[in-house]
Amino acid sequence: MRIVLGLITVATSIALGAGQDSTVLGVSAKPTVARAGSPVTAIASGKGLCGAVHVDWGDGTAITYPTSTLPVSQSHTYQYGGSYTIRAQGMGNCSGQATTTVRVEGPPPPAPPTPPVPPSAPATGPSIVSVDVSTPGDAEPSMRSIRVAGTGTCAYKLDFGDGNSEGRNAALPDVVRHNYPAPGRYRVVATASAPCAGTARSFVVVGDSDPDAGRTRGRVSAVDVATDARTDSPVVINIQGSGYCKVTVDFDDERQREITATLPARVTHRFENRGDYQIVAWAHAPCTGGGSADLRVR
Repeated sequence: MRIVLGLITVATSIALGAGQDSTVLGVSAKPTVARAGSPVTAIASGKGLCGAVHVDWGDGTAITYPTSTLPVSQSHTYQYGGSYTIRAQGMGNCSGQATTTVRVEGPPPPAPPTPPVPPSAPATGPSIVSVDVSTPGDAEPSMRSIRVAGTGTCAYKLDFGDGNSEGRNAALPDVVRHNYPAPGRYRVVATASAPCAGTARSFVVVGDSDPDAGRTRGRVSAVDVATDARTDSPVVINIQGSGYCKVTVDFDDERQREITATLPARVTHRFENRGDYQIVAWAHAPCTGGGSADLRVR
């Protein structure tokens, strides 16, 4: 492989401060040939006692270096090829500044990341906005009341999460009762059909009663998270409640975590992709209860 090395050219401009004895008069770069990944040394020269010199390396890195006398030498490694202007400026009791241009051969900087797509404007027509689940007081323990809230009249599909679904066409809010066949945790999803818009989700936990009635039970009461987060940054999820419980946390990204802890407890999770997620946590017997929280990852 033949590597062509660019020359480092120096074009020094000087701006002197008036009435000060300590002054930066010039800056030079060494070596005269540079490539990406190799250090470049900037040498700020001048006269007098200079307390500090600020060096802007031209690639987004700018550092103030303490010193006592001039000249002062500092090194920097450029990661990418290109033309960079180094500026050295006296600070504090020291005046003057000077610049030099460095040419570095190597791969160009990567393209900036694509900006996130802004959220769409709120729907102005009929839409589904939420799903709420409750246990009717006049029904058996496996029965749930599912309330689909929104605006206008909507045709939508209601998936109960147990293999059953139902097509609906009703003015919102619309309330449906469903009897779950077995204990477990189920995700309920309401999906609108055009011209109605929106999708909403919730969850159902069936069969969390305590088989040991004489034992004090713990309980999961709620889940809360930050209102927004960023990809690959840890998100703290708070499991609210009381007692010593085994809890499953579903992060809505095809991953779950099981913890056993005294409530309230905290777990952290990293989301790999942007989007809207519903974090769901539910307790295992003899503990009871559960909770959910919505999270937007940017």
